[in-house]
Amino acid sequence: MGFVGLFLSGAVLFLNSLMLLGKADGKSVGVFNLFVGIIQIIIPFYLLIVSDQNNWELY
Repeated sequence: MGFVGLFLSGAVLFLNSLMLLGKADGKSVGVFNLFVGIIQIIIPFYLLIVSDQNNWELY
C-alpha cells in the first residue's frame, strides 16, 4: 500500500514540473495536488482503523 503513496507523490511532482514549464494548467494541477494530499491523509488513518493490531508490541 505504501507504493501507491509513492506513485501518487511522483505523479504530483511530475505534474508540478509540467506546470512550471508552462505545459499544464495551474488550476488543474492544484486540484490534483489537493486530491493526492487528501488521499495520503485518509489512507493511513483507514489502515490504522482496520488493522487487527496483532503485530503491535508495547515495550
